[in-house]
Amino acid sequence: MSGLSDVTMQTASAALDGLSLRAKVRANNIANAETPGFRAKRVDFEAALREAGASFDATQYEPGLRDTPIDRTGNSVDLEVEVTELVQDNLMFQAMVNGINHKAGLLRTAMGA
Repeated sequence: MSGLSDVTMQTASAALDGLSLRAKVRANNIANAETPGFRAKRVDFEAALREAGASFDATQYEPGLRDTPIDRTGNSVDLEVEVTELVQDNLMFQAMVNGINHKAGLLRTAMGA
């Protein structure tokens, strides 16, 4: 995020990047729910974001394996977990966008635009 940004906006932008990466990994998990031997992955960008702060780079993040049980075919995708967490992620994404929009509105007001 360039232009008028501060640590809050940079962190929110990094969180959106992390949520986007998580959505891609989750979509791959769901798409492979019936693939024998497929191991579900997870993105815990929150821990990386806490460690790196606003400098978190989603392009350098490596998803880890999800710790869900493996079924008889060697697959570890739990669709119930994936869908439930997908809803949570969507709510978090919306909250981040709303926060960024609110802060941008405050900046516009402060500038008299």
